[in-house]
Amino acid sequence: MPVKRLAWRSDSCLECVGAHGEDLSGGYYEAGGSYLKFTLPTAFTVTQLAWGLVESREGYAKVGELEEALGAVKWGADYLLNCHSGPTRLVAMLGDSKEDFAYFGPPEEHATWAPPREAHYVTEEDPGSEVAGEMAAAMAATSIAFKEVNATYSAQLLQHAKEVYAFGEQHQGSYMASQNLGLKDHAKHYPSSGFTDELAWGALWIYLATQEDAYLQTALKYYEMLQSWSGDNWSYDWDNKAPGMHVLLTQLFPSEMMPYAQNAKNFFQAYIPGPDRTVHMTNGGLSWRSAWGVLRYSANVAQLALVHSTWAYDNGDAPYAAALFNYGQSQIDYMLGHTGGRSFVVGYGRNPPLLPFHKDSFYSYINYPTRGQPYQLQHDDFHDSRIPNRFIVYGALAGGPQADDSYEDSRGWCCAAFSEVAIDYNAGFQSALAKLAEYYDGLKQFSDCELDLGWDHPNATLALQPQWPEGDCYHGCCGKRTRSRKAEEHGQIGVPRRRRQAKSASSIEQEPYLLHAHKHTL
Repeated sequence: MPVKRLAWRSDSCLECVGAHGEDLSGGYYEAGGSYLKFTLPTAFTVTQLAWGLVESREGYAKVGELEEALGAVKWGADYLLNCHSGPTRLVAMLGDSKEDFAYFGPPEEHATWAPPREAHYVTEEDPGSEVAGEMAAAMAATSIAFKEVNATYSAQLLQHAKEVYAFGEQHQGSYMASQNLGLKDHAKHYPSSGFTDELAWGALWIYLATQEDAYLQTALKYYEMLQSWSGDNWSYDWDNKAPGMHVLLTQLFPSEMMPYAQNAKNFFQAYIPGPDRTVHMTNGGLSWRSAWGVLRYSANVAQLALVHSTWAYDNGDAPYAAALFNYGQSQIDYMLGHTGGRSFVVGYGRNPPLLPFHKDSFYSYINYPTRGQPYQLQHDDFHDSRIPNRFIVYGALAGGPQADDSYEDSRGWCCAAFSEVAIDYNAGFQSALAKLAEYYDGLKQFSDCELDLGWDHPNATLALQPQWPEGDCYHGCCGKRTRSRKAEEHGQIGVPRRRRQAKSASSIEQEPYLLHAHKHTL
């Protein structure tokens, strides 16, 4: 952990080493309910975040988040580099779900109370082309994001992307067919519907990073194999990449003679209100695709819609651009609580989740009251108690509401599909926010002084609190008084950014220049 901003988090998994000596201490735990590391959803998260940086760098810079975003992407990409430990060997998973789900304490104490975590691999004998393809995409996308700020790192990523992709294409197969217990565990939690889209996706991102035509032709070859609208285009997420390729290929080939723009339109029509909409929309206006982590799907589609709206406007279709933009914004507004009645972002807005399904903000290493107690006691305390999480995992996007807009703020097993947080939930959401930040004026950046990061807890080690340079008003106080959680009322944690009122489709058509965000060249 390069900077310790949170008093309730510290280094963890330092003992995590693969069977071939890989340093697996970095990266991200996949979700609030586990301390497992799955390479496929991690890589998708990195790809999404890197794409957001490439597409909306200006948005991040406007609100002072550019360095934070680069750091978050690099933290994930560095882990992926470590997972590529041999020409035909990739770490696909770290940990065992049975053992992990039985542990409720903080990640900092995992080695004390739980068995050692084992690394599981995709190899020539146990291929996982979807893992390799997404890893290649993540590395290539990150190489683009870092090209102007760290050329050496960018080149390193690109070289690994090519090597990983070559492995995945030359030794094709899915981890779904593996008999390895670790890969079977992976398949149980993140089942893959196929790897053709990842082979297309990885090649496309390498092309965008290199402009080498061979990768484009490879991407198009595998893209042409994706024909199922009920399968390949069911959603855009860690498993399905076809919708993202429609958008990127349309940018490369905008001609009406090419199928990509029409494929993109067919995908968006299933979500945007109108006669062709097929995805359920709640009364509150949320596209509701699937129960477990519904907001991940909505956020990912919102990000694609906002990116595609810029292309549509630049290519002379202002009404279509407005429909895409307003749809994308409407989904984000719902998540922020502006339209749906409540915020689904922890620590933000009106009535945000206070009991998110997130182990380490409930049991922290500085506040672990059931330390050493039996499993059942800790299980019941986490799942059944109505105690709000002791610390605030600011910015985490909860899974979302049920199809009727209802939401129960609970860590119970009844509600894990709706209250759990996960890294891939936030990836598209964050990238969509960055795109919107390009559009709106008058946004103000937060200061850590406005947040309760746990430093007033009696067990916090103040000597570990970061000392920020004078004049750093993002992290430092700059004359502001630190907020205390005790001063917050009714769950109103944090200070929401003031936004200009959302414009209607008609008003955007009348003022099309407002839609024209800075377009970055891939």
